[in-house]
Amino acid sequence: MTAVLWAGVALLGGGAAVARVVITRAFRDPSRGTLVVNLAGALALGLLAGAGLDGDTRVLIGVGLLGSLTTFSTWMADVHERRSAGLLLAALGLGLGAAAVGRMIGAAL
Repeated sequence: MTAVLWAGVALLGGGAAVARVVITRAFRDPSRGTLVVNLAGALALGLLAGAGLDGDTRVLIGVGLLGSLTTFSTWMADVHERRSAGLLLAALGLGLGAAAVGRMIGAAL
């Protein structure tokens, strides 16, 4: 990885982290905001995979942008705080479904 690519990942990651906070706070229940952000990220990552993007573009979007936008640690904290296996399974199933739909759409493009 070049220094420019590292800088791009850092800049996109920082911007996506700020976007995640703003989007999550727009919901009364932060857990719903986290779910929305994670589902959007799963869909977008599926699109990225389905479209067959590779190289630096995949790193910038997949790692820098989507890796920072989605937030596994916050999802796990929400599940732990609520002690809800149902929330865990629902979010996991919806996320996998969103990624599959994104991949199909990306492959069709």
